[in-house]
Amino acid sequence: MADATAFTQDGSAYAGPAVRKLAREFGLDLATVAGSGEVGRIQAEDLHRHVRQAVAHRTNTTGPSSLPPALAPVQPPGRDFDFVPDPAWSGRATVFEDADITGLDALCQQFNASDPNAPQVTLPGFLAKALVASLRQFDRFNAAVEGDTPALKYDFDIGFATETQGGFLVPVIRHVDRKGLRAISSEIADLPRRARDREIRAPDMEGGCITIFSLDGGRGFTPALNVPETASIGVVPAATKPVWDGEAFAPRLILPVSLTWDRRVADDAYAVRFLNHFATLLGDIQQILL
Repeated sequence: MADATAFTQDGSAYAGPAVRKLAREFGLDLATVAGSGEVGRIQAEDLHRHVRQAVAHRTNTTGPSSLPPALAPVQPPGRDFDFVPDPAWSGRATVFEDADITGLDALCQQFNASDPNAPQVTLPGFLAKALVASLRQFDRFNAAVEGDTPALKYDFDIGFATETQGGFLVPVIRHVDRKGLRAISSEIADLPRRARDREIRAPDMEGGCITIFSLDGGRGFTPALNVPETASIGVVPAATKPVWDGEAFAPRLILPVSLTWDRRVADDAYAVRFLNHFATLLGDIQQILL
């Protein structure tokens, strides 16, 4: 039992390795979580409940002090970081992944049907929220390279490439971590109109940490790197595909996603882990909402 559990700081409860891993991802101190299992053992649902309560409290208060670190605004790291030392890591590369967004699509429809008069929740809004969660874990992609110096960012300002007659513009949605899904979705949905009406100015396209490029067709593509950012995400339309669930093939809505990155700041293994984390979040609705 001792090898499979870890006591919290006050010794009142313990958790298995999977729960400890989940707590690290949420940025939670297990000593602050009440366990509902046998003799106070902390279950995964205890962590989810704890974070839901923190989110609800944040909605009803003005300060973030009660939030676990993973949900609180990130403070300036106050440091740069080094390039990957191996000179073989240079240039840019792209990796690809599939995200199962069956549940995500159903949740979007449920949200929008529950209040048709409210701003609609959209897939790009969820993409933005999932990116924030992934960038918290993989901060080398929440950075900018100025000259020969890569510097970490502390805001989550995400660019959304918007097609115009003169090419792509990349306006930035600011402080994605501090906004709700409806607000983010509305801002993104309004970008084509703003571009058409020439309301997007140079300051609106500065300071992003990562950019999402979306195309209307294809099975995947290599998104451009919007320098000085260190990474870009590519998205093409989702398609229903048969997926083996262990007993039979079932129809699932699959979204192809890709990542282009500056290989000076992260190696291939780091990039693959980042994109896998991002795709996994898109398939796990509860983690995105948390």
